Amino acid sequence: MYDISVNTAKDRKNYDIFRKTVLRTGYYQLQESVYICRYKYRDKITSDLELFKKIAPENANIRFILLTKQQFSTMEIVAGEKSFIEKILTEKNCIIEL
Repeated sequence: MYDISVNTAKDRKNYDIFRKTVLRTGYYQLQESVYICRYKYRDKITSDLELFKKIAPENANIRFILLTKQQFSTMEIVAGEKSFIEKILTEKNCIIEL
């Protein structure tokens, strides 16, 4: 999850780099500024976390949360329906990360 300022052209460029890296790393957009990725190996989680730390814009607020499949499956949907990505990610036995 992140909140990145885009007030200047430099801010926008840094945001674009960060977001493209998140997508290239295998994350899917769950909601605006909320991305989710399925992991099978903890090593990949660690390497992605280090990558995001390196490319995080200075004026950003970024949160990295690790959830197990069981924890993710207990999420309550207050309004709307499960997205296509949520359905896919809850079908496999794996670690879910937001």
